[in-house]
Amino acid sequence: STQSRSSAASDVYKRQAVTDVSIDGISHEYSTIEGVREDVINILLNIKDMPVSLIEGNSAEIVLDVTGPCDVLASSFTVPANVELVNQDFHIATIVDKVNLKMTLSVNTGRGYEPADLRDDEDRVVGALKLDASYSPVRRVSYTVDNARFEKRTDLDKLIIELETDGTLDPKMAIEHSATILQPVSYTHLTLPTIYSV
Repeated sequence: STQSRSSAASDVYKRQAVTDVSIDGISHEYSTIEGVREDVINILLNIKDMPVSLIEGNSAEIVLDVTGPCDVLASSFTVPANVELVNQDFHIATIVDKVNLKMTLSVNTGRGYEPADLRDDEDRVVGALKLDASYSPVRRVSYTVDNARFEKRTDLDKLIIELETDGTLDPKMAIEHSATILQPVSYTHLTLPTIYSV
């Protein structure tokens, strides 16, 4: 069961995440931006959780150049053709005054979780703020085991898996992929007769 959770959460497919952020006029994450409700740390945390997907290639840059007052959403960014921001309503910040906010985000491809301080800095933009990158699209996994019945047998178990993703990967695909990883390790025969999407 712990194998199931690890298998689903680690996702062997390479995925994308924002790894670096350059904000005009900001040199460190402990700053505040005049006219913006959130401080820089909160903006970075919001950006870190923003679901992003590359249609092709391994990296891209997305740009924000907005003047308030307004809500800064994923849809506020200018993105190249190879980038998809899955949740266009994803909240980044709130500009409360008539100020301009400019930033450039670097999107890169990876696997699992990559702390910013362990990342290779060869391609890093000078002055950019580094983010820990969570490349896994799986946000939450839980499971329960219930009693099951098949014909006259009542000594069976039923595994119920709840899996939440960021929208860049279908939960059904994540469960199916996890099952194919676990099949040769733990089971001689595994079928997925029913997968319900909620």
